[in-house]
Amino acid sequence: MLTITEVIEALDLEPANPPCDKDERIDTVFVSDLLSNVMACCPGNCLWVTVQCHANVIGIACLLDMQAVLVAGGAQPSPQVLSKAKEVGLPLLLSRADTFELAGKLYSLGLRSQRRGQDENAEVL
Repeated sequence: MLTITEVIEALDLEPANPPCDKDERIDTVFVSDLLSNVMACCPGNCLWVTVQCHANVIGIACLLDMQAVLVAGGAQPSPQVLSKAKEVGLPLLLSRADTFELAGKLYSLGLRSQRRGQDENAEVL
């Protein structure tokens, strides 16, 4: 497990808004750009990596109680999206790196993914 601050430092991320709890521990990651897939499969309470950066991302992240959203590929959220994320207390982290590179780095840091309904001790193939 890593704290949000450790993830920011390790991946050289740009916080788009101040993380609410810099010491909150992240132990799982979910990577997807398809919002319906996130709603169906994401277990919640994790770091979500996506290239999407519109208002629906904030809504889904709140619905699933995400710890933070990492926007990949240099995408820039609008001022309205940043304002909404700040209002609901959702850390938005930005990176120019692509999703594949970020997923690999997160994996190398010891973070793993999990799908809703999957036994957390089950090996993912």
